[in-house]
Amino acid sequence: MRIALMLCCIASTAGASDWQLRLDEDVKLSITHHQAPVVSMQYHFWGKGWSYAGANLDLGYAAGNGYPFGGEILKLGIKVEGKAEKLAPNRLRLTYDLTLTQTHPEIIGGGVEFNVKLNSPALTQPGEPALLDNQLGWRWPIGDDAVAVQFDQPAASVYFERDQKHRIRCYFVGTSLEPGSRRIVMTIRLPRGGTIAPTLAERYGPADVHSWPVSPLDLIASPVDLRHLNRDDRPAGRRGFIRAQGDQLVFADGTPARFWGTNIAAYALFIDKDRIQQQARRIAALGYNLVRLHHHDSTRWVNPTVIDKSRNDSQHLDEHAMDRLHWWIKCLKNEGVYVWLDLHVGRQFKPGDDIPGFEELEKNQGEGKGFCYLNERVRELMVQFQADYVNHRNPYTKVAMKDEPAIIGMLITNENDVTFHFGHVFHPERGHPYHQQLYEQAMQSFASRTGLPIELMRITWEPGPGMLFLNELEHGFNRVMLEHLRGLGVKAPIATTNNWGHMNPVSLPALNDSDLIDVHVYGGEEALNANPHYAPNYLTWVAAAQVHDKPLAITEWNVPYPSRDRFTSPMYMAATASLQGWDAPMIYNYSQRDFWKPDRPYPWSTFSDPGLTAIMPTAALAFRRGDIQPAKEQYCLVLNDRQLFHEPLGARSSAAIRTLAERSRLTVALPDAPQLDWDAATPVGKYIRRITDPNRDFLAADAEEVVSDTGELRRNWMKGVHTIDTPRTQVAQGWIGGQDVQLRDLTVHVKTRKAVIAVTSLDDQPINQSRRLLITNVARVMPSKGGRLPYRCEPVQGGIVIRSTVRNLKLFALDGKGRRGDPVRSEFRRGAYHLPLPAPRWSLWYELTDE
Repeated sequence: MRIALMLCCIASTAGASDWQLRLDEDVKLSITHHQAPVVSMQYHFWGKGWSYAGANLDLGYAAGNGYPFGGEILKLGIKVEGKAEKLAPNRLRLTYDLTLTQTHPEIIGGGVEFNVKLNSPALTQPGEPALLDNQLGWRWPIGDDAVAVQFDQPAASVYFERDQKHRIRCYFVGTSLEPGSRRIVMTIRLPRGGTIAPTLAERYGPADVHSWPVSPLDLIASPVDLRHLNRDDRPAGRRGFIRAQGDQLVFADGTPARFWGTNIAAYALFIDKDRIQQQARRIAALGYNLVRLHHHDSTRWVNPTVIDKSRNDSQHLDEHAMDRLHWWIKCLKNEGVYVWLDLHVGRQFKPGDDIPGFEELEKNQGEGKGFCYLNERVRELMVQFQADYVNHRNPYTKVAMKDEPAIIGMLITNENDVTFHFGHVFHPERGHPYHQQLYEQAMQSFASRTGLPIELMRITWEPGPGMLFLNELEHGFNRVMLEHLRGLGVKAPIATTNNWGHMNPVSLPALNDSDLIDVHVYGGEEALNANPHYAPNYLTWVAAAQVHDKPLAITEWNVPYPSRDRFTSPMYMAATASLQGWDAPMIYNYSQRDFWKPDRPYPWSTFSDPGLTAIMPTAALAFRRGDIQPAKEQYCLVLNDRQLFHEPLGARSSAAIRTLAERSRLTVALPDAPQLDWDAATPVGKYIRRITDPNRDFLAADAEEVVSDTGELRRNWMKGVHTIDTPRTQVAQGWIGGQDVQLRDLTVHVKTRKAVIAVTSLDDQPINQSRRLLITNVARVMPSKGGRLPYRCEPVQGGIVIRSTVRNLKLFALDGKGRRGDPVRSEFRRGAYHLPLPAPRWSLWYELTDE
């Protein structure tokens, strides 16, 4: 099994550890200042004609200060062995021994690429990087010091990619290869006082996975049955259609609706009916009340799909697949679980669809993403599918999808925007002349109407007039699709496409055509350590997309396997979503495979992963029950035309977004751009605190933690600890080992270095008065030998104290079905229960109860 050794960026103090170097499991490195990334390094190798050759390297660990690594660049026949060595507190040396096994007379070459954030807000007085003489490296002056990279012998080449000072390529091999060997020695030096961070393997401690207990997670049951949360919604839709009202989703009677959701996708949609019914029940028991049906039409890689794949066109529905989809809706509805319906995800168009310029779609495996904004035939086909799909009558519920009140949202097209991702397909170098001509015609028309210079509109990869045009292009498509759906009688709220995590607010004007904003976001390890003064994390990106007075859904979020601290993400999402008033977070994915017992980890099938699912009942309960208060103060970032369209604004550049996302309610108000005749300035109420400076920092300059204005949420980024402290749910998570974490009714003291400890009331009483408490404890969850399942769970070692006014409660370990064993030892003294972890019977869940 590969040992993951990403270096964390925790600093115990400011000053000496302001600069840190991190090295991850792929032998890629990054340099941070005040925990904000300022330099990153990737490996790039290309063969003949820029064919990408990749690089697969794995880091190991040996006693002392050395980190051996190895791997290969398979397509070029290069084997790599090497070692990373700490030469001084601020210097790291990487030695690469390359064995060349093939002859390649014409290649591009390859090595490492450094990306330098010249405008990072974490830096003062940064200069411009300069190349060293004789291909020996580069140096980046910062104040009176520098970051430097130096080779002991000249590299094959060192240059600024396309003369961009922020992108530096250092090639280990040049334009030809012959069998032999080569050694490259590269030294990275940080400014004075910098440090080489310990690896995550060192911080976590030994991972004796084979001695850890096997996961107790049951694949058809929940450790605690939360189906009672749906008692007012069985069947789902009984309270009428969901609608958008201001910044909330509400039922027909105006009652606020709140959804904790997941995804069912691809192959998992088309399983047998018994297992669909079984999993619908488990989904409700785990606390979910919303499921998004996704990848229903991804004909390129899913079989079957709702589109009949046996035909030469993509215009006929597969009735058997549609039957399975309707059965999912029926079973979920019976359990009080609502449905989000996608209309277009991965449909593969075919020659029989008679699409002009189809050969250009074929280059993209038949997918119409991007092309649909210009090609009228593609749009017609999407309109036709919408009609066939939402008019399809469910034989089990006896209503068409458009008339189904259990469907709370529809998405027109998934991850298909031109403002950030697909505008590039029309550029001349992409080789799409038919669509490029349509693009030029549309651009000329917009330029004539607005007076914007067309040469600047062609620049769509940076802020400027091009962003206005792309929003115009996207809006034209949105208008047609929205009007068609409403004309069909669709009553559910509709989203056009998605804001993808790190996308800038410049994408929001066209997305604002929707009834609600939909966001996709994925996080990585160590998100709890992101310093909001200078750096965003994945939840900051969500906050940047919250348009004022409009609901927000997150149809995809995850911190997926193999991230070791993914167990911290469900409660972090539940807490932040509650504070901000986000309406419908949906983890991607419950499953996109079958539901048989899996043989290895699948990042997009969380139903079997205790690293995420073990804590889901607590997260669902806290979010849906409203345990975590919404923010007391509301701020709105009111943007003008220049800020939105002509400046690189986003969570990366805006201190206001980063520092308010976990403190107070944050929304974004859009301007009325004079060049767009369909938009309007977002009205902002007089009781909302307006912000006009995106760079304003709302935390004290010396702050090391962010605290919500309710006082219930706290994240210390220096320690990497996040806490939730409410009357009914209390949580300590992150790097909590070796310290006392004190909450109002809970004290945590554990040896396990990183874990989540959550205590929540199951009888709706405050914890100190509850007669039924659920205790969840999760640390690292890793596969068994050879990366195969079952999962094994690191036991949390230590103890907790729960203050209570109720005597004579007994402690039970729960299995994956929620069954209790015999009572286990607990001690009540001085008004508190003192509970060891693990208790004599190990489990991820315990119940403290008088029942």
